Amino acid sequence: MKIAFSFLIITLVGVASFANDLTLSEYASIAKIEATQVEGLSAPGGAGTGFLIEKTKGLVLTNIHVIATCFDALGEDPWKPSNAVIGKSCPPQTINITFLNAQGQPSTRSVKILAIGTPTHPESSMLHDWVLLQIDANKVKNIPALKASARTLKPGESIRFAGFPASPVGKKLSQVPGLYTNTGQILATPFVTEVWYTIYESLNLPAEQFSSLTNFGLKNFMTNPNIFFHDALIIGGYSGSPVFDEAGYVVGLLFGNASAWNYNFGDYPEALGADASKPDKLANKLSMGVLFQSICETESFKAVLDCSKTFLQ
Repeated sequence: MKIAFSFLIITLVGVASFANDLTLSEYASIAKIEATQVEGLSAPGGAGTGFLIEKTKGLVLTNIHVIATCFDALGEDPWKPSNAVIGKSCPPQTINITFLNAQGQPSTRSVKILAIGTPTHPESSMLHDWVLLQIDANKVKNIPALKASARTLKPGESIRFAGFPASPVGKKLSQVPGLYTNTGQILATPFVTEVWYTIYESLNLPAEQFSSLTNFGLKNFMTNPNIFFHDALIIGGYSGSPVFDEAGYVVGLLFGNASAWNYNFGDYPEALGADASKPDKLANKLSMGVLFQSICETESFKAVLDCSKTFLQ
């Protein structure tokens, strides 16, 4: 059974108040990542977001799916690469990283893979959707790395994120070409689970199909302690954006929408797609990210950075 997972979502304007807004120099740490499809391969090109997490080593964090063309060119499953990619460099024609708000707008196609997400938990068929990249540290010597905190998030907490969406969704930062920011709140898992079931029940699927899709959701999303849900809708391009708490620390990484569909059942249902023009649409409540805490606990990440020494706990 082939199940498609939705990575594209759109953001609703929130009302949270943040005591510690980012400075323009900190926004310089957020990069646009452009991926180019390789002729003859399946992974599509596109654009997403990444951010500088450690400057002396030139470390950039983003989603696996943002650089899928790199994995495809390396002969790996572009959506679920193996640990064999660690230590390899992306073919230069596949990935370009540009810090658009930094002086001189430094850009590079020299990208090395240092760590990738592992299965989210024993019952899951999905990976943590993150990858740690290394670029030339000299390119970012004048850019401050973002502050991060390896902690959990509680329902009701306000969050904020910033990235390079494909469409103008969110609050535009006029000083930075294409960079938008938006806010939302952390949602309780029981609420999200109820929304999930309500949406899939509305599709009136045969019992076997309904069971297949809801079991996928339970195993990969609803019982996954490494994922957090929020009500800020995101569109393509926001993938890989840093998620900040009210103190201005990175606490997570945006990656997608908790909906899934098996195309053997037919075309993708309209009810599953997020829609910024319909703020009350239930599918808008299925946005999610990966906790930075869970990234820190992954062995391949720990081999590169010790979060207990580098980041606020």
